[in-house]
Amino acid sequence: MTIPKDIKKIIDREISARENAEKKLEKKSLELLNKTQQLEELNTSLEKEVSKRTEKIKRREEQLRVLFDRHPSASIVYDLDSLKILAANQTALDIYGYTQKEFRDMSILDMNHEKEHNRIKNHIELLSKQKTEPQEWCHILKNGELRTVTVTGNPIVFGDKKARLVIIKDITHEQEILQRLEDQEKQFKNLVFIKSIKKDQINEVDFPIIGNQTLELLIKFNFKAICLLNKNIIISNKNTFIENINKSKLSLIVI
Repeated sequence: MTIPKDIKKIIDREISARENAEKKLEKKSLELLNKTQQLEELNTSLEKEVSKRTEKIKRREEQLRVLFDRHPSASIVYDLDSLKILAANQTALDIYGYTQKEFRDMSILDMNHEKEHNRIKNHIELLSKQKTEPQEWCHILKNGELRTVTVTGNPIVFGDKKARLVIIKDITHEQEILQRLEDQEKQFKNLVFIKSIKKDQINEVDFPIIGNQTLELLIKFNFKAICLLNKNIIISNKNTFIENINKSKLSLIVI
């Protein structure tokens, strides 16, 4: 049976169109396959990069954890919203006497004397508005002892919480020394060395300490007398000092 020419042309056009469509589809399939392979390669590369960065972050976090744990000063991290303590380093455990779990069951209010609580809350409000200088606080150890401390801190993100890392320095001993110095200054201000004695005039020179070296200086510069305005003045090496006074031409006057 002979196919009419018109019909044959139509069939040929259909066959040609189908072949062209199949070629285009095959080409698109190859392009899609290539794109898929590229995406897979890119995804693999991204996964490796993410893995590397994640590992780097983990290493850095571990380094920071080691630095935190081994810091020579007591350090804690607390939640800025709830004020709950999130972590404490080993120095804090040793000084304050609490375990890590006990610290995590506490807030920073529990570390401070009750008289400080309102001041702490006001201080926390200021932290969100401005940079603050190191603050002095009265802390309580587990055994009830009080410590005067200075606290410096910086904002951090701890897990998913807005937190603050603080470094605590115990200055109790320093404060005790300063207090003793103030007490001594109050005593020594009543100590007067008389350089010359005239009828109606006494020339006075103040010294910060009294002892045998001071006595040698007084003799060298021709002082005439030592006048103690306070009987409770502390004299170093008192017996030797009195003996040397008796041997010298200085007069010791106690008022």
